[in-house]
Amino acid sequence: MSASSSVLGSSVLNSSALNSSELRTPGLPSRTDRAVRTDRVNETDQTNETDRTDQTDQIHRSIQTDNVLSFERILVANEPRTALRVSGGLVSELAKPMNLSHVRRMCDDTGILEHAEGAIPRREHGYCTDDISRQLLVASLYPNDSLALAIAEQGLSFLRHAAMPKGRFRSRMNYARIWTDSGNSDDASGRAMWALGEAIASAPWLHVRETAISLFDQMCSFESGYWHANAFAALGVGSVLAEGHSNQRSEDLAVRLARSLRRVWTEKSVHDLRVGGPSLWVWPEARITYASAGLPDALLALSAVDESLFDDGLDLLRWLSNRVVRDGRFSPVPVDGLGPADPRPGFDQQPIEAQAFASASWRAWRLTGDITWLQMLVHACAWFVGANDTSMSMIDRDTNGCFDGLMRFGRNANQGAESTLAMLHSMALLRLAIDVGAVVLDTRAGPQAGTQSGPPADPGSDSSPRWART
Repeated sequence: MSASSSVLGSSVLNSSALNSSELRTPGLPSRTDRAVRTDRVNETDQTNETDRTDQTDQIHRSIQTDNVLSFERILVANEPRTALRVSGGLVSELAKPMNLSHVRRMCDDTGILEHAEGAIPRREHGYCTDDISRQLLVASLYPNDSLALAIAEQGLSFLRHAAMPKGRFRSRMNYARIWTDSGNSDDASGRAMWALGEAIASAPWLHVRETAISLFDQMCSFESGYWHANAFAALGVGSVLAEGHSNQRSEDLAVRLARSLRRVWTEKSVHDLRVGGPSLWVWPEARITYASAGLPDALLALSAVDESLFDDGLDLLRWLSNRVVRDGRFSPVPVDGLGPADPRPGFDQQPIEAQAFASASWRAWRLTGDITWLQMLVHACAWFVGANDTSMSMIDRDTNGCFDGLMRFGRNANQGAESTLAMLHSMALLRLAIDVGAVVLDTRAGPQAGTQSGPPADPGSDSSPRWART
């Protein structure tokens, strides 16, 4: 795509809520193996927690500005639309191509192994359906990679084997290929539906799509009492609906999921937990937990069957975005969750949070055409290459894997399945945005004077959600 140099103005996002409350966080256990080695910035640090916090603040204040990206809205030559030009010191890292070599390294003839020590798979932990689902989804987004077809076929075969009655999937298998669970994981079942839906929508291989359609149709009786699981399944059925592959069973599933997620939203949201002023805590729970952007992403996906969910999804995604972009960088909800009065930044930070925002932002742009959502997509992807709270890249360029977590004083050096697949998923969405000419990575120039970055808001309008306006 060619773009003119006519700058329509910086795609500046209203960030009035950005620093209105300094947040922190404790809560959910990490899926990463805490017993394995970690890559520490300071191995000899023996100070107490107060001293460590003080040192962290100094580190954050000393972060170089070259990990802050700049954004400009530009005219697309000969077309009545605009694109987002991205410049800055890390753009060249964002522009580097990704491949599935580490996914292949982590796979045996059953599927992708859950954990790794460094880049080497740990067989003793076996396999989980969550990661196998991600394996199928990501392979479907890398059709030009020579490894993608075999990886997709393997993931789809595993999900067929994991399928149970009533829309459930078994979730855990040991290295001896023996199931070790009773199929009671709602999240695993929801993620499997998401992967099948994405394969139906994106996989270029006819036989993969046909098998995914058959299995998805078989599992449309899925239901859960947990919003995370329902949101994951909603992303799958949303892809099916968007690609015109739906039937009565999938449409009924979409309606049930929309009803369930609307109930979560309307019955639990807008908690009146005020934080030093007019800000409302609108999250439907007392704490924001893992894969938080999955909820607004699902609301947007289901707006195809319930139009009232569209504005709710955008409002909630905007509210979340204002809480995860700090000083021009993505600072995600940490593994322990995020409450209304928690200081920021919080650690450990995990790749699935960046992936969830990348997915939701990509969907928001596709539905609205508002390029400020592309800015949020870039923020989420740039977290992986060092535009984060410690300026450390989360990608191992030698292995093409992703480190399991960003910690206060370093990173978890293991490159497990979840982390690598989350990174590859995010980067695939950025590549799609580049390929359609919506994002232009300017690798020739540094940050442009006068441009800014921040979380999305409707250009030219009040950036606060309608239910938070007075």
